[in-house]
Amino acid sequence: GLEQIFGHQRFDRKDPSLFIAHGTLDDRVPYSSAEDLKSIYVANGVSLGYYPLKEKGHGAWKAMVDNKTLEELAFDYIVKQQHLVVE
Repeated sequence: GLEQIFGHQRFDRKDPSLFIAHGTLDDRVPYSSAEDLKSIYVANGVSLGYYPLKEKGHGAWKAMVDNKTLEELAFDYIVKQQHLVVE
C-alpha cells in the first residue's frame, strides 16, 4: 500500500478533516481511490465527509446529493467541522 510507496504511514489521527465527492464512473481518477481514502480515514478515526456521486464521471461539478449542490454540501461540512454559527 501507501506505506510501501512512501516508506512510512502518511495518515494518522492528526490529519485534518476531509471532504470527498467523487464520481463512481470517473474514468481519470478511479473511484476506488476515494474508497481507499475513506477506509484510511475511518480506520484512523478522522472526520470525513464522503459523497459518492452515483453514475457521474470526472468533473461532476453540477452533481446533486439529496437535493444539495456540491458547494452546499462542502459549506455545510465546513460549518459543522469548525463549529461555526451561521445566521
